[in-house]
Order: sequence, then structure tokens, then C-alpha cells
Amino acid sequence: MRFLLFLLFVAGCAVKSVPVSTPVVFIFKTPSLKIAATGFLQKANVVQLQGYSAGNALFTLKLSKRVCINNTCLSYELFNKKFLLPSYPPFLIKKILLKKPIMQKRGLEKQNGGF
Repeated sequence: MRFLLFLLFVAGCAVKSVPVSTPVVFIFKTPSLKIAATGFLQKANVVQLQGYSAGNALFTLKLSKRVCINNTCLSYELFNKKFLLPSYPPFLIKKILLKKPIMQKRGLEKQNGGF
């Protein structure tokens, strides 16, 4: 009986979802940031992009309530001001990584492979 209780306790704790990492190739080309690399994208409660070049870790970008780059966190507005353009909508980077429409769907064209 104790063994059964122990097994239920351990099995109950072991049922966790593991975030799936998708391999990606990406390019950031802005006035202040120029990176072409490969990496892994994890989509869970926190969206995380890990960038690598020549096998070396370049950065980790985490998107949740704030944008964190290598454990330095900024608001979405400050991230846009520092790395993109201040006129961009606040959650633009998150929408792009999650493949969601941006700019209130202006100019959106749906195609077979997506939009």
C-alpha cells in the first residue's frame, strides 16, 4: 500500500509539459542591432529565443511581461526605442516570433503557407 501511495505521489509530480524548442534561422537588421544566426525558439508561458553563431551562444531573448536580453530586462516600449523604432507597437517583437499578424492586419495577404 505504501508503495502504491509513493508511486502515485511521484507520478503526480512527474506530469509536466516540456516546452518544445523549434530550430530557427533569423536575421535582426536594425540601425543598432545586426545579427544573422541560428537558434532555438520556445513557445510557452514565456517566449524564448536563444541565438547561436559558430556554436557559441550569442544571446537569450525572453519575452513575457518584459523583454529580457541576457537577464537585462526592458519594457517593450524601451526595447523598441533601443533596438527597433520608437514608433513601432509595443508587442511587435513578440507577435513576429509567435507568427501573429502585426500593424492591425494592414496589408495582410493570406497564402497557402501562412500570411
